[in-house]
Amino acid sequence: MRREATHDQRHTQSLSPGCDRPIGTMDRLPDAPRAAKKKNTPMSDVKSYMTANPATCRDTTSLRDVAQMMIDNDCGQIPVIDAAGKPVGVITDRDITVRIVAAGKDSASATAADAMSTPCKSVSTDTSLHDCTCLMEAEKIRRIPVVDAEGKLAGIVSIADIALAGKNEATAQVVKEVSEPGKR
Repeated sequence: MRREATHDQRHTQSLSPGCDRPIGTMDRLPDAPRAAKKKNTPMSDVKSYMTANPATCRDTTSLRDVAQMMIDNDCGQIPVIDAAGKPVGVITDRDITVRIVAAGKDSASATAADAMSTPCKSVSTDTSLHDCTCLMEAEKIRRIPVVDAEGKLAGIVSIADIALAGKNEATAQVVKEVSEPGKR
């Protein structure tokens, strides 16, 4: 059973002390597909790159419904929010596969709470892209919820969002670190 974290614990942003990648390595490439919508400064905040208003679920949502949301929204992660709209966890297609299907549990009666990862790391809308990618590297995660000043879910940033913004070096570095075997 996963222990419930306090709101402060869920939203603590501990950046990796080992993330010494120079900020200047994230220069935009001129032909990036979504570059026109994005700021081209290395210190851009994640709000410029996030997917706003992602599909969400509650911890009581059936896994079947969560999986259908992933199909409908062409995504691999659904944030789990509480009644106030604050993230309490995330559920990925891998979470469903490993924690439910491979474990031989009854997927027909399982809910998001049975498979979700909690507490979840998050960043605020004014977090720099550099700090966001450092956190993704340190935590070995491919997607991270973005919260507003009240702690409510505002969006999600993924490696794909960073790549589509033309941040090839940043994307390559995050993919390298996330894919490195080892303890999370």
